[in-house]
Amino acid sequence: MQSRYDYRPKWRTLVFCALFFGACAVIVGRTAATNERPLRVSGIELSVDGATIFLWGLAGFGALLVVLIALSAILRLSNPQRIVVTSESITVPRSRWSGDEIEITFAE
Repeated sequence: MQSRYDYRPKWRTLVFCALFFGACAVIVGRTAATNERPLRVSGIELSVDGATIFLWGLAGFGALLVVLIALSAILRLSNPQRIVVTSESITVPRSRWSGDEIEITFAE
C-alpha cells in the first residue's frame, strides 16, 4: 500500500495572505505618510516622528511578508514536494527549499 500527499502551501492560503498583508501594508503606509499625531503603544509614548517611523516599519513588515508569500508561490511552482507513505517507509522532502527527498525506513 502506498499513499502520496502533496506537501506545499495551498493557492487559496497564499492568495488570501498576500491580499491581507498587502492591504495592511498599504493602509498602514498611507497612515504613516499622513501622520501628524503621536502614538502610544503598550504604554510607550512615541513622538510624531517616532510614530511615523514605527508605522513605516509596520508597513515595511507587511510588504516583506507579501514578498515572502510571492517567493513561496514561486517555490510551489518550481519545486513540487510530496510525502509518500508505504508499509515499509516514509519519504519526505529533505527541507522546505530542497527538491531532494529522504526515505526513512520504519523499525521493526
